[in-house]
Amino acid sequence: MKLTIKKLDATSFEVAVLSSADVRDLKRAIEKAVDEKTAEELGQRSVSWSHVWGNFTLAFKGQRFLDDDAPLRKYDLRHNDIIDFVHHIPSKEAGEHSQAKKSRFFHSLSARLLPKSLIE
Repeated sequence: MKLTIKKLDATSFEVAVLSSADVRDLKRAIEKAVDEKTAEELGQRSVSWSHVWGNFTLAFKGQRFLDDDAPLRKYDLRHNDIIDFVHHIPSKEAGEHSQAKKSRFFHSLSARLLPKSLIE
């Protein structure tokens, strides 16, 4: 099935996946299409897909694709449907927040706000 992926800047591109594909297969098809286009236009420059999927997700008619193992048929996708890239805010319940990032944030915050004698 052919799907159109609409980016946040309103541009779009097409990918093809099997009708039996899951969300992970769709993401891999998107990665391949973008990597090929990027290499063609900019040379060997690559995209950080861990960053992309950590901050954005795909959505169709308001349903976010949060489970990589979910089959696409769960979202009632049809040939030529348009899927949107949307911002993804990690949830604490899903364990997607990084303790290291939070720790670094609060450590740097306290280092700037507290007197040095209290930090040591």
